Amino acid sequence: MLFGFDDKQEFIPQIYRYLNNQELMLTFLTQYNASVDSALKIPLLYAKNTKSLKMIFGNFLHDIMHVSFGKIQNINIKLNAYAFYFQKRKSLIFNTKISKNIDLLRLLRIYLYGICF
Repeated sequence: MLFGFDDKQEFIPQIYRYLNNQELMLTFLTQYNASVDSALKIPLLYAKNTKSLKMIFGNFLHDIMHVSFGKIQNINIKLNAYAFYFQKRKSLIFNTKISKNIDLLRLLRIYLYGICF
């Protein structure tokens, strides 16, 4: 009984098939947050008004990857490589204050390759 997604499809257990889309997204995000450490948790707000499980991660990543053009602290080249596939219009991704407590690299991997539990 898998619950999650990969790059091609979503895996939804039979027990959750009766839920409407918003309840399904909220159930997935609640179970996801219960099974990961605090650096990977996503606020439940991102489960609202989404059409797919992958879209939850996409919306969250889009919000935290917004770069304010203040003082640049450092550049993470490895993170830049993953971010390139997620958001092609930005050439560099900088570590800002908001992403220091979020494991952005692991969240990008989940978004690109999927997660099941």
